Amino acid sequence: MPKIELKEISDIARGLEIPPDIFLSEAVESFLKKELRKVQAEIYHLCGKYEVNKSSDIDEKYRKGELKEEGSWEDYFKLDHLEYRRKQILSALEKLNAIS
Repeated sequence: MPKIELKEISDIARGLEIPPDIFLSEAVESFLKKELRKVQAEIYHLCGKYEVNKSSDIDEKYRKGELKEEGSWEDYFKLDHLEYRRKQILSALEKLNAIS
């Protein structure tokens, strides 16, 4: 996606007769919600694959010997990262709502 300068964003907002700050806030919120949906879909997929609710459940399965690390550890770390990413996005959305 090409880089858009803040001036161009302001020009687009004015052309649409939307205050630039409102336009930008709503664009950021839409972007974050889209990212959240993608992250949640990946989390859902990985949790379903291992029949768990969160990454720590996979860790528990390792400790109990119910799951071998070989072939699954990449998914474990990916799920852990996705959960962290979800927290970041939710925090950003909360900040946006606090500003609004």
